[in-house]
Amino acid sequence: MDSNRKFAPLIKKLALTFTVAAVLINLLPGSANASTTPLTLGTASSYGVLAQSAVTSATPSGITGTAGSEIGVGGATAPTGSISPSGAVTLGGASISALTSAATALADNHSGATTGVELGVDRTFLPGAYSNGTFQITGNVILDGANDPNAVFVFRADSTLVTGISSTVTLVRGAQACNVFWQIGSSATLGTSSTMVGHVIAQASISTGAGSTVNGQLVAVTGAVTLGGTTIVNNSCATPAPVVTSTSGATPTSASTTSATATPLASSSATSVSSTAAPSATSTSVVHYATLHVVKVVVNKYQGTATASSFVIHVKHNGLEVADSPLTGVGTIGRPYTLPVGTYVLTETPTSGYRGVWSGPISSGGTITLGIGDNVTVTRTNYDIGVTARVAVPTPVASPTVTATHTPTTTGGKLPKTSTPWNLMLVLGGALVLVGGFGFGTRKVLVK
Repeated sequence: MDSNRKFAPLIKKLALTFTVAAVLINLLPGSANASTTPLTLGTASSYGVLAQSAVTSATPSGITGTAGSEIGVGGATAPTGSISPSGAVTLGGASISALTSAATALADNHSGATTGVELGVDRTFLPGAYSNGTFQITGNVILDGANDPNAVFVFRADSTLVTGISSTVTLVRGAQACNVFWQIGSSATLGTSSTMVGHVIAQASISTGAGSTVNGQLVAVTGAVTLGGTTIVNNSCATPAPVVTSTSGATPTSASTTSATATPLASSSATSVSSTAAPSATSTSVVHYATLHVVKVVVNKYQGTATASSFVIHVKHNGLEVADSPLTGVGTIGRPYTLPVGTYVLTETPTSGYRGVWSGPISSGGTITLGIGDNVTVTRTNYDIGVTARVAVPTPVASPTVTATHTPTTTGGKLPKTSTPWNLMLVLGGALVLVGGFGFGTRKVLVK
C-alpha cells in the first residue's frame, strides 16, 4: 500500500506528460502526416473545370495551364456563358471517364490518417492530411512545403468549403499547387477576389465569385460548376532546379544526382535544408531557396476600371514558367513565390488601355537575381492611359456669298420729289426777305 502511494505522484506526472504530448501532436499541423501521398486523379487531372451537369459563367472567365486547360461536362450540355479555354472542350466520353477518376480520388480517405483542424485566419500548415466537418477560410492560409517540392497537402471536409472575400491560400518554401487536394463532401463556394490553390473536388457543386483565382482545378462530381468571372490556371508539377553547394571539405554534388530529403520546420522563412549527398565522409549538399513577393498596384487616373486581378503575371526561369505561374496579380501583401536561387524574368500579359513599370530590386525589363536566403519584394504598377486631348482645329468655313443690293438709279432728267409744305414756306420767306431788302435799298437812294 505504501509503495503504491510512493509511486502515485510519479504515475500522475507521467499520465499528464503523455496527455499533453498527445494534444500537442494533434495540434501541430503536419507533424504526424509528413509522408502523405498525393491523390490519384487519373485523366481528371488534365481539366481546368470538370462537372457532371453543367459549366457556366455569366461573366468572362479564362482557363489556362500546362497540365490541361479543358472544360469537361459529363453529359451532353456544352459550357455556356463567357468562358475562354486555351484547350479543348470535351463532352461525354472522356469527360465521363475523368469524372469517374475524380470520384475515386474524392473517396480516398488516406486510411483515415488525418488531423482535425480549423483553417481559420492566418494559419500555417506543414505537409500532411487534415480534416474537419466544414472548412472556412477568412484570411490567409499558408501552406509551407518545408523546402520539399514533393510536399503533399490533403484537406478533407465532410460538408462544405467556403472562402471569404479576398481570402488567400499561399504557397511558401517549395509547396506546389499540383500537390494540394481539397476533398469536399458537398459543395464549395469561393468568394469574390479570393485566391485558391490545388485540386478542388466537390461531391455536388462549385461556385465562384467575381475576380477569383484558382491555381489548380475545379471538379463537381455530381453537380455543376458556376463561374462568376474566374481565372483558372492548372499547371503540372514543376521540378525546381535548386542550387546545390557543398560544405567545406566536400566535393560538390550535381543537383541532378542529389536526392533532397526535406525536414519539416516550424519557421516559414526560407531556410537551407540538408540533403543526402553522394557517398562521402565529409560531403553534405545544401539546397538554397529565396522568397519573392510580387505586389500589383493599379492606378486608375482616367476612365480605367481594372483591378489587381485584371492582370496576369509570368515568372520564368531559363524561358520556362515556374510553379504557380502565370497567375493574376495580388495587391497589398502581393503574391509570394518560393524559388531556388538564380535569375528570373518577370513579365505581364499586355492589357489594353494600361502601361506598367517595375519597381524594387528588379530591372526595368523585369529581370531579378535571387540570392541565398533573399526575401525581396517587387512591385508592378499599371497606369490607365488617358485619351490625349487634341486641340480641335476648326474646319475652314467658306465666307458666305454676299449678293450686293444696289439702290435703283433714277434715269431721265426728273429729280426725286422732295418738296414739303415747310420747304415751300422757307423758300417763300427767303424771297420776301430779298424783295424787302431790295425795296429798302431803293427807298434810301430816292430819299437822297
